[in-house]
Amino acid sequence: MSDTLMDFDEAVRRYDPVLGLEVHVELGTATKMFDAAPNVFGAQPNTMVTPTSVGLPGALPVVNARGVEYAIRIGLALGCEIAESCRFARKNYFYPDLAKDFQTSQSDEPIAHNGALEIELEDGSFFTIPIERAHMEEDAGKNTHIGGADGRIEGASHSLVDYNRAGVPLVEIVTRPIEGAGAKAPQVAAAYVRTLRDIFRALGVSEARMERGNVRADVNVSLRESPDAPLGTRTETKNVNTFRGIEQVVRYEIQRQAAILAAGGEVIQETRHGQADGTTRAGRVKSDADDYRYFPEPDLVPVAPSREWVEQIREGLPEMPGNERLGGHRDLHEHPVAVQGEPAVTGLHVQVVEHLAGPGTPVHVVHENREQDQFLEVRGGAAENHGGTDPDGNLARRVSQRGMPEHFLQFRVDDGVELRLAGGKYHAVGPGGGFDRVALPGGQQLRQLIGFQ
Repeated sequence: MSDTLMDFDEAVRRYDPVLGLEVHVELGTATKMFDAAPNVFGAQPNTMVTPTSVGLPGALPVVNARGVEYAIRIGLALGCEIAESCRFARKNYFYPDLAKDFQTSQSDEPIAHNGALEIELEDGSFFTIPIERAHMEEDAGKNTHIGGADGRIEGASHSLVDYNRAGVPLVEIVTRPIEGAGAKAPQVAAAYVRTLRDIFRALGVSEARMERGNVRADVNVSLRESPDAPLGTRTETKNVNTFRGIEQVVRYEIQRQAAILAAGGEVIQETRHGQADGTTRAGRVKSDADDYRYFPEPDLVPVAPSREWVEQIREGLPEMPGNERLGGHRDLHEHPVAVQGEPAVTGLHVQVVEHLAGPGTPVHVVHENREQDQFLEVRGGAAENHGGTDPDGNLARRVSQRGMPEHFLQFRVDDGVELRLAGGKYHAVGPGGGFDRVALPGGQQLRQLIGFQ
């Protein structure tokens, strides 16, 4: 039976949506989080396992130091505080793909906490997402349901379990309630996960391929009558791994919950599952933390990263995608300017960068495959190549939309030169023209450039 829905515009006019997002990222370590089994995608089922992977009696875990480092990288990139000491906990529940009957996770002592992330929406506006925590844990195995529709358990004759994924390192990033998004709530949710995906890739901690499940989101939605009213009852739609799916889930849940509330009903706190048509379907009644009977993992000692190590990791962080857009909190004369697109930089692009940022400004040309990145430096109108392909090849530079961030300084050469930021065009220049007071978000102005040809 299909759900009754309220028109979206009416729903956000009558109710205030509040979001909560729990984003899981699989880390790209060589081995699993607590044992030496290889962390490999696509191997034959149940070949990448050890006794620890499947919880056999007497098998003891050992923490993967690289996994801890990657978790700290993520926490620092999100502006979090890194715990001086934290510990693992057992999260007790039963699924066939969880051979130990518990997941090794973190409960009240996460590795990172109290952060925030500014995201950019398609219309060029910005929104700040409050981060409650980022904690380390392990992934479960994978169930494959045979005989049902669309690979789901409903109607399946039997299920197969592959434990290759069991024990793969995860970091889960949990937001605080995301308030004030209003009608933009679907776009905010998708933009946040997209920005995280880009950060994971920039940090080098994960391939972040959503089609493989490297990044997936649990999407919490609730409604309340007004922004100053208490939070409503939330639903949690599990394991959404496309940006479009995230938008659809948020939109659908707002419409569905609004119809229930308007009819005098009560929203049930439950997990739900996203469907291919953009709807959600009820799963089980949502568990609270008490239901998992967390207790400290007795087989692992606390993790206590030294402050020296944390600062060493911080100093080695690359520039994050969100800092590379114009109007960010950085001085263009002292930091790299990121140019995104095809593998060639022309003298004309170099001149544009020189006008914007001054001679000697490094230029980082970002590609989807980061091994092909170029590092160029502006020197008197010419580009000195520090790796990558010939910089003097292609006149037209266009922005690749294949999974790359949109918030880079972007150039395009057609009949004229266009300087734009994602979501907004600032000025187009023809032969003999010039940049005149390039506008930035918040009313700032970069500089006045007259007579550029």
